[in-house]
Amino acid sequence: MGDDALSKIGDFFKKIGRAFDAIRGVQQGMQDIFEGLLTEMTAGPIGYSYAVKDLFQLTEYLFIFIFTHLECMNKISKNYVTCFLTYSVDFLIGLVLLVPCAALYLTCFMTGWDYNQQIDKMKRMAEELDAHIFGIFGAHIIHWPKPIRDMCYNCKRLRPEALVAKTMDVEYDITGRIATLAVGGVMKMFGGVGKITDALRI
Repeated sequence: MGDDALSKIGDFFKKIGRAFDAIRGVQQGMQDIFEGLLTEMTAGPIGYSYAVKDLFQLTEYLFIFIFTHLECMNKISKNYVTCFLTYSVDFLIGLVLLVPCAALYLTCFMTGWDYNQQIDKMKRMAEELDAHIFGIFGAHIIHWPKPIRDMCYNCKRLRPEALVAKTMDVEYDITGRIATLAVGGVMKMFGGVGKITDALRI
């Protein structure tokens, strides 16, 4: 009988200990909920403002990309006859250059030279020769005359690389900084609710 009484007393104190643990868990959960709410009220709007700003900038880049390319297409279409001829000549020259480029590639493969380095060296030599001849005769040998370049090639437009880079910046912001600011408080509140739930399982 004495052992039974001691056992009951021990169970009683264990229950008291679990009750205090539950109270402490509820207290910590409530603290997390209020801290998360405060974070959401302060940092959340900042995160949302960053998101809106980034999306506006991305939309601006997208519209600039579309309109500048449409403008360039319109410009070239007005001179499509001349431009088609120059593009055809460029294509034929490219076909002719395939033979020496293939020979150079085979030579580099057999000798261990760097193909890209050799190509860059030849491009620099061609540019220097072109500049020298232009200085003497006023004509290019590896470029079209400036009026044709302005008509068919030179057109200010947003490059695809710039649009992709901006898209990557926005993605990094949304998945990193903005996500932390916008949902950090919510996640803390969910954690607080979890602590309360666990504490009440006594």
